[in-house]
Amino acid sequence: MRITVSRSALLSFFGICSLALAVYLSATVFLSMSTRTGLIISGAAISAYIFVTVPIMFFAAYFAALIVIPGFAHLRLHPVFVTEVVLAGLFTRAVVTGSIRKSIRVYSLHPRLLLPLVLLLILASVSLVRGYENGMTAMRDSVIVFYCILALLVPSVIDSPRDLYRFCLLMIAAGLLMDCRLAIQLFTVGFGQSEMATPRLFGARTSAFLFFVGALAASGVFGRTAKAKRYLKYFGVTQFLLIISLSGTRNVWISAAASFLFWTFFVKRTPLSAKSILRYTFLLMVFALAIVSLSPPQEETGTLRSSYTQALTSIVEHETSANASSRLAWWREAFSTTATQNPILGKPFGSMTLFMKYSPRYDEEIRMAFHNSYVTVLYFMGFPGLAFLLLFVVRTLRLGVRKSRTGDSPDVQKVSSALVTSFFFYCAVAFFNVILEGPQSAMFFWLIAGLIMVLNEDLLTAEETDQPAGQQASNRSFGIKEAAISGSSGSA
Repeated sequence: MRITVSRSALLSFFGICSLALAVYLSATVFLSMSTRTGLIISGAAISAYIFVTVPIMFFAAYFAALIVIPGFAHLRLHPVFVTEVVLAGLFTRAVVTGSIRKSIRVYSLHPRLLLPLVLLLILASVSLVRGYENGMTAMRDSVIVFYCILALLVPSVIDSPRDLYRFCLLMIAAGLLMDCRLAIQLFTVGFGQSEMATPRLFGARTSAFLFFVGALAASGVFGRTAKAKRYLKYFGVTQFLLIISLSGTRNVWISAAASFLFWTFFVKRTPLSAKSILRYTFLLMVFALAIVSLSPPQEETGTLRSSYTQALTSIVEHETSANASSRLAWWREAFSTTATQNPILGKPFGSMTLFMKYSPRYDEEIRMAFHNSYVTVLYFMGFPGLAFLLLFVVRTLRLGVRKSRTGDSPDVQKVSSALVTSFFFYCAVAFFNVILEGPQSAMFFWLIAGLIMVLNEDLLTAEETDQPAGQQASNRSFGIKEAAISGSSGSA
């Protein structure tokens, strides 16, 4: 008698064994080692189970932890960070399962997008070899480019419309968790203050994530019922109001305004109604009153109004801001240094930056970033490196705009609009902040670029084409009706 074992049974057996192992390791380690070590080992065992059985859940859980859990991005598994381990695991899985072929197929249809990425990786490899003597410092600097591997791996992880829908919905759920964490922070720690004394609850990286979540929620695609979609739209608008009201940061305001203009002139399909404008204005006024009531008292009169007035004025008159003036000086010096010393290759990774600053956390002088990811790429990879990065950005934006206009279904157009506008926000805020230099924001930058790539308007993947018609209909019933995870027939 021949005995067959289904794949689901094998995965269930593996899951039970993994959970049993996690419990055993937890009990053992808690008795002999620290609680932190036990939690790490247990979490690794459970993550391995999810990684094998439901990779899209692992993918979403990683990104949720990256932004919601403080310190997760800097969790080290010596000598590397957890993000490098995740990327290595995703790459290994793609090779072992053969899903790497999907990435190859997608990017083979878009060679004009693949070319600048390949050239960026080549230049980064050269800079890393040149900076070999700088050790781990060079390795840490090089992530500004090497994290782009994620954009190449996205098609191998998200291989169906259902996966894409689930992932986006889980990101919205992560945004809700982030809002809860921020609310707790507001009522326990309170506001911080920016340079111009405007109330500040979070910075640029959290703002970029909330913008991404807001764009997805406001797209009107996610949610099984019309009421759920309407509530998610309100939730999305709330994220935009949070960014404007609670970031207290001029570069976030500039990026949000630029993104709105980008959406208005390049992406938007229908004009805003007068009713919508009045509703959003009312919500903004409610947020403003809440900030006034929750903000700590100031010594001077005219507190909040004068702070915001001074902050807005400093956008145009940068001489009134010490931060803005010093950053502009750093950027000019970086351009001058690169043009004078090595305009083709720049300085090797790990090289000393232009200035140092004492860090109370490490009790030593440390290198300071340029607070401009594009200038950082220029400094370490020369003018060609900056040109290849900008070329990739422009072509990705063009592809996203095209899909938002010519998508085969309204849902595809709406998701494309949300993704490309979010990507533009990340591109804009990277001009003022350390965005590509660390995993908390860089991974989202490359993730959204990869999602724009895999969202296709009119084709089904080969795997879906071979499925029965009923299964294909099931895959498309999640709202992205004709979407497929493959490349578009056109180039960027």
